[in-house]
Amino acid sequence: MAEGNAQENDPRLLIAARQILEIVTTTIRVIDSDYNIRQWNAPFAKLCGWPTDRIDGRKCYEVFGGHNCRSNQCPVRNIIELGSARVEQEVVKTALDGRHVVCRLTTIPYRRENGSVAGIIEEFVEITTVTQLEQNIKLAKQTIETNQKALEAKDSALKEILSQIENEKRRFAHNIQRNVDRIILPLVVSVKDRADPLDSKRISLIENQLSDIVDPFVSSLENRFSNLTPREIQICNLIRQGLSSKEVAQLLHTSVGTVEQQRKKIRKKLGLSSTGANLTSFLSTT
Repeated sequence: MAEGNAQENDPRLLIAARQILEIVTTTIRVIDSDYNIRQWNAPFAKLCGWPTDRIDGRKCYEVFGGHNCRSNQCPVRNIIELGSARVEQEVVKTALDGRHVVCRLTTIPYRRENGSVAGIIEEFVEITTVTQLEQNIKLAKQTIETNQKALEAKDSALKEILSQIENEKRRFAHNIQRNVDRIILPLVVSVKDRADPLDSKRISLIENQLSDIVDPFVSSLENRFSNLTPREIQICNLIRQGLSSKEVAQLLHTSVGTVEQQRKKIRKKLGLSSTGANLTSFLSTT
Protein backbone atom coordinates (compact mmCIF):
# COMPACT_ATOMS: atom_id res chain seq x y z
CA MET A 1 0.00 0.00 0.00
CA ALA A 2 2.88 2.31 0.82
CA GLU A 3 4.34 1.63 -2.63
CA GLY A 4 1.05 2.53 -4.24
CA ASN A 5 0.83 5.78 -2.29
CA ALA A 6 4.38 6.60 -3.26
CA GLN A 7 3.53 6.16 -6.92
CA GLU A 8 0.43 8.35 -6.54
CA ASN A 9 2.57 11.10 -4.96
CA ASP A 10 5.39 10.81 -7.53
CA PRO A 11 6.09 14.42 -8.62
CA ARG A 12 6.61 13.30 -12.19
CA LEU A 13 3.20 11.67 -12.31
CA LEU A 14 1.59 14.75 -10.78
CA ILE A 15 3.27 17.02 -13.33
CA ALA A 16 2.19 14.73 -16.17
CA ALA A 17 -1.36 14.70 -14.86
CA ARG A 18 -1.34 18.48 -14.61
CA GLN A 19 -0.13 18.80 -18.20
CA ILE A 20 -2.84 16.43 -19.44
CA LEU A 21 -5.52 18.40 -17.60
CA GLU A 22 -4.32 21.66 -19.15
CA ILE A 23 -4.66 20.14 -22.64
CA VAL A 24 -8.24 19.03 -21.98
CA THR A 25 -10.76 21.78 -22.74
CA THR A 26 -13.55 20.37 -20.55
CA THR A 27 -13.92 21.34 -16.90
CA ILE A 28 -12.26 18.72 -14.69
CA ARG A 29 -11.04 18.23 -11.14
CA VAL A 30 -9.50 15.20 -9.45
CA ILE A 31 -10.34 14.23 -5.85
CA ASP A 32 -8.61 11.66 -3.64
CA SER A 33 -10.42 9.14 -1.45
CA ASP A 34 -10.36 11.62 1.45
CA TYR A 35 -12.36 14.22 -0.59
CA ASN A 36 -9.28 16.43 -1.07
CA ILE A 37 -8.82 18.23 -4.40
CA ARG A 38 -5.56 16.95 -5.92
CA GLN A 39 -5.75 18.18 -9.50
CA TRP A 40 -7.84 20.62 -11.52
CA ASN A 41 -7.60 22.61 -14.72
CA ALA A 42 -8.11 26.25 -15.70
CA PRO A 43 -11.72 25.81 -16.90
CA PHE A 44 -12.59 24.46 -13.44
CA ALA A 45 -11.00 27.46 -11.68
CA LYS A 46 -12.90 29.80 -13.99
CA LEU A 47 -16.21 27.99 -13.43
CA CYS A 48 -16.00 27.90 -9.63
CA GLY A 49 -14.47 31.38 -9.38
CA TRP A 50 -11.80 30.40 -6.85
CA PRO A 51 -8.25 31.83 -6.97
CA THR A 52 -5.83 29.18 -8.19
CA ASP A 53 -3.66 29.43 -5.05
CA ARG A 54 -6.60 28.53 -2.80
CA ILE A 55 -7.85 25.35 -4.46
CA ASP A 56 -5.16 22.73 -3.88
CA GLY A 57 -5.65 20.55 -0.82
CA ARG A 58 -9.11 21.80 0.04
CA LYS A 59 -12.08 19.51 0.41
CA CYS A 60 -14.23 19.14 -2.68
CA TYR A 61 -17.33 20.26 -0.80
CA GLU A 62 -15.55 23.47 0.25
CA VAL A 63 -14.61 24.45 -3.27
CA PHE A 64 -17.63 24.42 -5.60
CA GLY A 65 -19.90 22.55 -3.21
CA GLY A 66 -23.53 21.78 -3.88
CA HIS A 67 -26.77 20.52 -2.41
CA ASN A 68 -25.71 16.87 -2.80
CA CYS A 69 -22.40 17.24 -0.99
CA ARG A 70 -21.91 15.13 2.16
CA SER A 71 -25.29 13.46 1.63
CA ASN A 72 -26.43 10.05 0.40
CA GLN A 73 -26.73 11.57 -3.08
CA CYS A 74 -23.07 12.64 -3.19
CA PRO A 75 -21.53 10.92 -6.27
CA VAL A 76 -18.06 10.78 -4.69
CA ARG A 77 -19.50 9.07 -1.63
CA ASN A 78 -21.39 6.60 -3.84
CA ILE A 79 -18.14 5.63 -5.54
CA ILE A 80 -16.02 5.40 -2.40
CA GLU A 81 -18.53 3.72 -0.10
CA LEU A 82 -20.86 1.89 -2.51
CA GLY A 83 -18.39 1.02 -5.23
CA SER A 84 -20.30 2.68 -8.07
CA ALA A 85 -18.44 2.58 -11.37
CA ARG A 86 -19.85 5.82 -12.79
CA VAL A 87 -22.30 8.42 -11.54
CA GLU A 88 -24.05 11.02 -13.71
CA GLN A 89 -26.15 13.76 -12.12
CA GLU A 90 -27.58 17.18 -12.77
CA VAL A 91 -26.35 19.25 -9.84
CA VAL A 92 -26.45 22.83 -8.61
CA LYS A 93 -23.06 24.06 -7.44
CA THR A 94 -22.20 27.30 -5.65
CA ALA A 95 -19.38 29.48 -6.97
CA LEU A 96 -17.17 31.57 -4.69
CA ASP A 97 -19.24 34.71 -5.39
CA GLY A 98 -22.46 32.89 -4.43
CA ARG A 99 -23.69 32.23 -7.94
CA HIS A 100 -25.68 29.03 -8.42
CA VAL A 101 -24.27 27.09 -11.36
CA VAL A 102 -26.27 24.24 -12.88
CA CYS A 103 -24.01 21.45 -14.18
CA ARG A 104 -24.22 18.03 -15.71
CA LEU A 105 -21.69 16.15 -13.57
CA THR A 106 -19.98 12.90 -14.57
CA THR A 107 -17.99 11.19 -11.79
CA ILE A 108 -15.60 8.30 -12.54
CA PRO A 109 -13.16 6.54 -10.17
CA TYR A 110 -9.57 5.63 -10.98
CA ARG A 111 -8.26 2.63 -9.07
CA ARG A 112 -5.04 1.12 -7.78
CA GLU A 113 -3.79 -2.23 -8.98
CA ASN A 114 -5.56 -3.93 -6.07
CA GLY A 115 -8.88 -2.38 -7.15
CA SER A 116 -9.19 0.14 -4.34
CA VAL A 117 -10.24 3.70 -5.20
CA ALA A 118 -7.24 5.98 -5.52
CA GLY A 119 -9.26 8.99 -6.55
CA ILE A 120 -12.20 10.32 -8.48
CA ILE A 121 -12.32 12.33 -11.69
CA GLU A 122 -15.18 14.81 -11.99
CA GLU A 123 -16.20 16.41 -15.29
CA PHE A 124 -18.50 19.45 -15.20
CA VAL A 125 -20.62 20.64 -18.14
CA GLU A 126 -22.35 23.90 -17.29
CA ILE A 127 -26.00 23.96 -18.37
CA THR A 128 -27.13 27.03 -16.44
CA THR A 129 -28.16 28.84 -19.62
CA VAL A 130 -29.93 25.80 -21.02
CA THR A 131 -31.77 25.28 -17.74
CA GLN A 132 -32.75 28.94 -17.63
CA LEU A 133 -34.02 28.76 -21.21
CA GLU A 134 -36.04 25.66 -20.35
CA GLN A 135 -37.50 27.45 -17.34
CA ASN A 136 -38.27 30.51 -19.46
CA ILE A 137 -39.98 28.34 -22.07
CA LYS A 138 -41.98 26.59 -19.36
CA LEU A 139 -42.96 29.94 -17.86
CA ALA A 140 -43.90 31.27 -21.31
CA LYS A 141 -46.09 28.22 -21.93
CA GLN A 142 -47.77 28.71 -18.57
CA THR A 143 -48.33 32.39 -19.37
CA ILE A 144 -49.79 31.51 -22.78
CA GLU A 145 -52.10 28.94 -21.19
CA THR A 146 -53.18 31.46 -18.55
CA ASN A 147 -53.83 34.12 -21.20
CA GLN A 148 -55.70 31.59 -23.33
CA LYS A 149 -57.95 30.71 -20.41
CA ALA A 150 -58.49 34.40 -19.70
CA LEU A 151 -59.44 35.00 -23.36
CA GLU A 152 -61.81 32.05 -23.28
CA ALA A 153 -63.40 33.44 -20.11
CA LYS A 154 -63.74 36.89 -21.74
CA ASP A 155 -65.18 35.31 -24.89
CA SER A 156 -67.71 33.42 -22.79
CA ALA A 157 -68.60 36.59 -20.89
CA LEU A 158 -68.96 38.51 -24.17
CA LYS A 159 -71.26 35.85 -25.58
CA GLU A 160 -73.34 36.06 -22.42
CA ILE A 161 -73.53 39.85 -22.73
CA LEU A 162 -74.53 39.62 -26.39
CA SER A 163 -77.17 37.05 -25.49
CA GLN A 164 -78.53 39.37 -22.81
CA ILE A 165 -78.58 42.27 -25.30
CA GLU A 166 -80.44 40.12 -27.83
CA ASN A 167 -82.96 39.10 -25.18
CA GLU A 168 -83.38 42.73 -24.19
CA LYS A 169 -83.96 43.70 -27.82
CA ARG A 170 -86.63 41.02 -28.16
CA ARG A 171 -88.26 42.15 -24.92
CA PHE A 172 -88.17 45.78 -26.07
CA ALA A 173 -89.67 44.86 -29.46
CA HIS A 174 -92.38 42.86 -27.73
CA ASN A 175 -93.24 45.83 -25.51
CA ILE A 176 -93.44 48.13 -28.53
CA GLN A 177 -95.69 45.69 -30.36
CA ARG A 178 -97.93 45.33 -27.32
CA ASN A 179 -98.24 49.12 -26.87
CA VAL A 180 -98.96 49.65 -30.56
CA ASP A 181 -101.57 46.87 -30.60
CA ARG A 182 -103.23 47.77 -27.31
CA ILE A 183 -103.01 51.59 -27.26
CA ILE A 184 -102.16 53.25 -30.57
CA LEU A 185 -103.92 51.09 -33.16
CA PRO A 186 -107.30 51.20 -31.38
CA LEU A 187 -107.11 55.02 -31.45
CA VAL A 188 -106.21 54.99 -35.16
CA VAL A 189 -109.13 52.67 -35.93
CA SER A 190 -111.57 54.91 -34.04
CA VAL A 191 -110.44 57.97 -36.03
CA LYS A 192 -110.51 56.01 -39.28
CA ASP A 193 -114.14 55.02 -38.75
CA ARG A 194 -115.20 58.70 -38.66
CA ALA A 195 -113.02 59.92 -41.55
CA ASP A 196 -113.95 60.57 -45.19
CA PRO A 197 -112.70 58.11 -47.85
CA LEU A 198 -109.48 59.99 -48.68
CA ASP A 199 -108.53 60.57 -45.07
CA SER A 200 -109.49 56.97 -44.31
CA LYS A 201 -106.99 55.87 -46.93
CA ARG A 202 -104.32 58.01 -45.37
CA ILE A 203 -105.16 56.73 -41.92
CA SER A 204 -104.89 53.18 -43.25
CA LEU A 205 -101.42 54.07 -44.45
CA ILE A 206 -100.53 55.35 -40.97
CA GLU A 207 -101.96 52.18 -39.52
CA ASN A 208 -99.77 50.08 -41.80
CA GLN A 209 -96.73 52.21 -41.06
CA LEU A 210 -97.26 51.64 -37.36
CA SER A 211 -97.38 47.92 -38.02
CA ASP A 212 -94.09 48.25 -39.88
CA ILE A 213 -92.47 49.61 -36.74
CA VAL A 214 -92.52 46.12 -35.37
CA ASP A 215 -92.24 44.43 -38.77
CA PRO A 216 -88.73 43.63 -40.07
CA PHE A 217 -89.71 44.30 -43.72
CA VAL A 218 -87.88 47.62 -44.16
CA SER A 219 -84.68 46.53 -42.44
CA SER A 220 -84.76 43.21 -44.29
CA LEU A 221 -85.18 45.00 -47.63
CA GLU A 222 -82.31 47.39 -46.83
CA ASN A 223 -80.02 44.54 -45.85
CA ARG A 224 -80.77 42.46 -48.96
CA PHE A 225 -80.85 45.33 -51.48
CA SER A 226 -78.55 48.08 -50.26
CA ASN A 227 -78.73 49.85 -53.66
CA LEU A 228 -82.35 50.91 -53.06
CA THR A 229 -82.85 54.60 -52.29
CA PRO A 230 -85.00 55.72 -49.31
CA ARG A 231 -87.70 56.86 -51.76
CA GLU A 232 -87.69 53.46 -53.50
CA ILE A 233 -87.96 51.70 -50.15
CA GLN A 234 -90.94 53.90 -49.31
CA ILE A 235 -92.62 52.97 -52.61
CA CYS A 236 -91.83 49.27 -52.01
CA ASN A 237 -93.56 49.51 -48.65
CA LEU A 238 -96.68 51.07 -50.21
CA ILE A 239 -96.76 48.52 -53.05
CA ARG A 240 -96.43 45.73 -50.53
CA GLN A 241 -99.57 47.02 -48.82
CA GLY A 242 -101.50 46.58 -52.08
CA LEU A 243 -101.62 50.19 -53.28
CA SER A 244 -101.80 50.83 -57.02
CA SER A 245 -99.48 53.23 -58.84
CA LYS A 246 -102.26 55.81 -58.87
CA GLU A 247 -102.80 55.51 -55.13
CA VAL A 248 -99.07 55.71 -54.46
CA ALA A 249 -98.87 58.84 -56.65
CA GLN A 250 -101.71 60.48 -54.71
CA LEU A 251 -100.16 59.74 -51.33
CA LEU A 252 -96.69 60.93 -52.42
CA HIS A 253 -98.03 63.93 -54.37
CA THR A 254 -96.35 62.90 -57.61
CA SER A 255 -97.45 61.67 -61.03
CA VAL A 256 -98.44 58.15 -61.97
CA GLY A 257 -95.72 58.17 -64.66
CA THR A 258 -93.08 58.92 -62.07
CA VAL A 259 -94.30 56.05 -59.91
CA GLU A 260 -94.24 53.71 -62.92
CA GLN A 261 -90.65 54.72 -63.69
CA GLN A 262 -89.79 54.08 -60.03
CA ARG A 263 -91.40 50.64 -60.24
CA LYS A 264 -89.22 49.75 -63.26
CA LYS A 265 -86.08 50.84 -61.42
CA ILE A 266 -87.13 48.84 -58.37
CA ARG A 267 -87.79 45.73 -60.45
CA LYS A 268 -84.33 46.06 -62.02
CA LYS A 269 -82.59 46.46 -58.65
CA LEU A 270 -84.52 43.51 -57.24
CA GLY A 271 -83.52 41.35 -60.21
CA LEU A 272 -87.08 41.01 -61.55
CA SER A 273 -86.71 42.77 -64.92
CA SER A 274 -86.14 39.60 -66.91
CA THR A 275 -88.76 37.61 -65.03
CA GLY A 276 -92.51 37.67 -64.96
CA ALA A 277 -92.62 37.81 -61.16
CA ASN A 278 -95.26 40.06 -59.64
CA LEU A 279 -93.66 42.91 -57.71
CA THR A 280 -96.35 43.01 -55.04
CA SER A 281 -96.10 39.26 -54.45
CA PHE A 282 -92.33 39.42 -54.28
CA LEU A 283 -92.36 42.23 -51.74
CA SER A 284 -95.00 40.45 -49.66
CA THR A 285 -92.68 37.46 -49.22
CA THR A 286 -89.54 39.50 -48.53
